Amino acid sequence: PSPPHTLYRTNLFISSLTLHITAQLISSAYLPTPHLTVGTLNVNGLNLEKLGTLIHYQLSRNIDVLILQDTRLTNSQNTLYNKHATKLLGTGSFAVSHGITPPPTKTRRSQSKSPHSQKHRQHDPQVGGQLILITPTWRTAVISTHTDRSGLSVITHTTLRAATRDILLIGTYWPNKPKTKTQEPHHLSTPSNSLHNKLQSFLHSSEKYHGTPLEWIQTNINLLSSKHQSKPNNVTILCSDFNSRWYPGPGGTNGTLAPWATLNDWHNGPAALSKHHNIDIPTHYRQDQPTSTIDHILTSGDPSGLTVTGHLSTYQTAISQLSDHRLIWATFTTPGGRGNFGTLQPHKPKPQLKTPNPNPILS
Repeated sequence: PSPPHTLYRTNLFISSLTLHITAQLISSAYLPTPHLTVGTLNVNGLNLEKLGTLIHYQLSRNIDVLILQDTRLTNSQNTLYNKHATKLLGTGSFAVSHGITPPPTKTRRSQSKSPHSQKHRQHDPQVGGQLILITPTWRTAVISTHTDRSGLSVITHTTLRAATRDILLIGTYWPNKPKTKTQEPHHLSTPSNSLHNKLQSFLHSSEKYHGTPLEWIQTNINLLSSKHQSKPNNVTILCSDFNSRWYPGPGGTNGTLAPWATLNDWHNGPAALSKHHNIDIPTHYRQDQPTSTIDHILTSGDPSGLTVTGHLSTYQTAISQLSDHRLIWATFTTPGGRGNFGTLQPHKPKPQLKTPNPNPILS
């Protein structure tokens, strides 16, 4: 049987080979040592047991940054999960949970006692939220981290400072759109469709925005990226359950991602590697059967500033049982590497200049 890890490479010397190896066998002889490794997973609801399993795996595979979508944690749970995560990641690590802010409670008696509203809430699951986990190597490079104002944390953005540029990490979760009103009760029971409804309600009531939730997400992603890349050399990494395939084919209720990405200067290096080696890398499963590739890691910005050197996924049982999605991660190199920003540097004492004694000695 094949080992539980698949590695896709750009090394021209062995580009004709497709290597199926365990992560322990990865060495600089086959792959350039990465400066940054970024992973992503739609975790379909997070608990402490899942968190422990994921962090153990993150550390064993040297994933510097792991972005989890759809944690379904509330703001009241943020502190607990942040503390638990940093304890597991080790001294000097960084964890920030962007939880869910519940909408204001309606007070009208007719609404609170309505059987229809109670049934609606039963089919309206908790959805949204993200968690960013960063190991000690890159923790002191964190400049800032933020989330959107929807209360659902469908967009988070964290900035890292490398040696020669800033790297913006955007985590996002693109919702499905309910098909018809007759199917609405069924779709409301689906977290991604519930996310669409909740986000749409927020946009209509608070933002006075009447485009689709997906259009709002895409617009804000591009605004964040454009602002960040207005400074020369800066680059952006976008990680997401897009609910969208890259190439035409089955799966992905949001259609094909490539046209939008190409129009807005997003590149899918991992997908290019997979296509180069003629290997499909499914990220969504149903009853242990692969259905589609709808999770991706995209990049934008200075092409020379960030190079994809590897694309990995896993179907180890311990990880595959956590969600109907699969964890994927990509390795990158960047000119100058991590750099020294935020790290303690050896103290160099200033040279002492000898000055003549101002008080001459009188004999």
